[in-house]
Amino acid sequence: MASPLDPTPEPPSLQAHRIEAYLRERILKRHIEAGERIPSERDLAKRFGAGRNSVREALRSLERQGLIKTGPGGNRAQPLSEASPDLIEHLIAIDAENRGRLLIETARVYEVFFPFAVAEAVRNADDGQVDEIIALLDAARTPGLDRDGFLRALDAVGDAVVRASSSLVLQLVMKPVLEALTRRLEGERAGPTLADVDAELDDMARSFGARRPEAAAANAGAIMAAYTRAFENRS
Repeated sequence: MASPLDPTPEPPSLQAHRIEAYLRERILKRHIEAGERIPSERDLAKRFGAGRNSVREALRSLERQGLIKTGPGGNRAQPLSEASPDLIEHLIAIDAENRGRLLIETARVYEVFFPFAVAEAVRNADDGQVDEIIALLDAARTPGLDRDGFLRALDAVGDAVVRASSSLVLQLVMKPVLEALTRRLEGERAGPTLADVDAELDDMARSFGARRPEAAAANAGAIMAAYTRAFENRS
């Protein structure tokens, strides 16, 4: 029976998470370049005091993220261009030197995709989804809403729009970008204010109600341009 003074063994899942986070950060910061071998399973197990199963679980997760490729010749880092979009938030979080540039790039990508998603939502949404989006747009214009509340309201609009677009590809591509952008906006205390986009939110709600996809897309583009300007003004 273990003594009360013995440390509680770390669960294998937590060991795997620590190993995964360590390797992910080293690859994203390019301390391990594309094509270079990552530490062996034995070395990782020794470094973290972990079992080989925990190491393998971490490696499988990194491979699913597109960061490494496993094989008989050793496990090697992959080019970041082949990684999953889910890593955008991790990259922004750990790269303080380039965070401003990365946030601007993220906003610009969303500036391209969001108007398309809005147009598709206007075309494909059923009446219930249109009513939901209009209600969310109106909620974002609530007087007295603080900045974080306003940004969360815009996040809810974006999520509803992507779902209503009925495009699986848009959902897969835009969801991680939207999550990365929203979390960093809250953390950085940045982003547009209601005064910046109030008219566009009102016009977008009217465009949804009238089923005018081109007009709604133009409103969406103007809203996302305000995000980009907010980040550019901070850089």
